[in-house]
Amino acid sequence: MQVPVDRHKLIGSRVQLVATCAQLVGVRVQLAGVHVQLVGVHVQLIGVHFQLIGVYIHLV
Repeated sequence: MQVPVDRHKLIGSRVQLVATCAQLVGVRVQLAGVHVQLVGVHVQLIGVHFQLIGVYIHLV
């Protein structure tokens, strides 16, 4: 005996899976963005550090 498959339910569950995957990808993209921002801040801090060393050398 074949069980009647509700195609709408199948399609619905697939759509949910795709939506969940899309959300996960979105979160990953956001995390990557935050990571890039942090790297940018780090680079700025290194720049400030070098400036301070330059000022210190001038003073000495």
